[in-house]
Amino acid sequence: MGIFDRLFGKKKEKQPHENKIIYKIEEDKSSDINTKIGYTYTTDDGKTYYLNTKEVELTNGRMQTIHFFSSKITEFRTDIPKGTTVRVNKDGLPYLAKEGTPDKGQIKYLYRLELNVRRYPNNEELYRYDVYEAYLPDFPDGYGSFVKNDYNGDHISSADDGNVFDYPFFQGKYNENAESELNDKYEEEGYTENVDEFGAFESFKDIENFISKDADKRFPNSGFLAKKNN
Repeated sequence: MGIFDRLFGKKKEKQPHENKIIYKIEEDKSSDINTKIGYTYTTDDGKTYYLNTKEVELTNGRMQTIHFFSSKITEFRTDIPKGTTVRVNKDGLPYLAKEGTPDKGQIKYLYRLELNVRRYPNNEELYRYDVYEAYLPDFPDGYGSFVKNDYNGDHISSADDGNVFDYPFFQGKYNENAESELNDKYEEEGYTENVDEFGAFESFKDIENFISKDADKRFPNSGFLAKKNN
C-alpha cells in the first residue's frame, strides 16, 4: 500500500505549525470513474499513479491548494499544472515539483518524525507517529541544516511542507483505521498534543525501522511489524 493511500514521557501542549497539512483520500467508486480526465505517471517498475488536487484549510485558517499522487483513482484527479514537473523520491514515489526546485532524490534529510497523541472524550487516546516532508523552495537541503552540530536557529518544524504519512496506534495496537473511526464517533471533537520528536530521516525504511523499535517499548505486542510486513 502506497503512502498516499492511507491518508504521539509527555511534553507541554503546543500549537501545530501553520503549514502542517494532513490529508486522506478515498477511492472513487462512482460509475463514471473511467471517464475522468487526469494525469497519470508510471514508474520504472510498472506502477501507475494518478495526480490529484485538493483545497485544504491550514491550521491558521488559510486555504491552500495541494497536489498529490495516489495509486487509486479518486474524485480529485487533475491534469498536470503548467510550470511543474514530475520527479521520483528515494522511496520510488512520484511527486509534483515546480520547475527549477531541488530534486528530492538528491536531498539527504527529506523527512522528519514526531509522535503525537489525539485525546478524545471518554479518555480514548490515539497515538500517531507523523511523518513530515521539508519545504524545498525555502529549505533546498531539506532538514539538513537542522542536523548540523552548530545549528541553533528555528525549530526543525519550521521547514515543514506538510504531513505526508502517519502510523496510528489505538489501545496499544497498530490500527490504520482507528483515527477515522474515532473522528466519526466523536464528530472530530478532541485535541492533539506532542509527545516526542525524533529528528530527521533519510528514507521511509529508516523511519519504519525506528518506529518498530520505539513502538516496541511504548506499545508492546502492537502488531506493527506483522502488519507492515504483510
